[in-house]
Amino acid sequence: MTLRSIIPLLAIAAASALAGCGGGGSEESPQPVATSSLSKAQWIRRATAICTENLESRLQQYATYTAQHSGESQEKIFGSVIQDVVVPGLEKRDAELRALGAPAGDEAQVEEILAALDRIAEVARGLEGGPPTHAYEEAPDRALAVARKYGLTECNG
Repeated sequence: MTLRSIIPLLAIAAASALAGCGGGGSEESPQPVATSSLSKAQWIRRATAICTENLESRLQQYATYTAQHSGESQEKIFGSVIQDVVVPGLEKRDAELRALGAPAGDEAQVEEILAALDRIAEVARGLEGGPPTHAYEEAPDRALAVARKYGLTECNG
């Protein structure tokens, strides 16, 4: 397999891994998560739906983007997909997850999930078209571990 044939697979894997739930938002620290009237089960169901819909949307955007830029180098496409598709998708998902609030008494756990997810977008923003870094590969794993600890198992890309 050549580098040229591996790069598209890496972009898909990155999109999927980064879909681990969450995102960034602005460079500023977000407000603490508010308490909501949702139960833990309701929060998990809604968060799963947000993550699933967001991943599907980003994968569709990825397919459209790569089709529109088929003449460009795979390396350029990878960097552009991260900045133009993955990061904005993560930021949108993060905002939607934060808007759910947290079940009463679970604010610290939900905040931990959101912080881990914020790290994914932060690291992705830092790639600026370059190759994946160690931090880039670790951030989704960390976010997924934190989410699973709370019971959010379907938000894994």
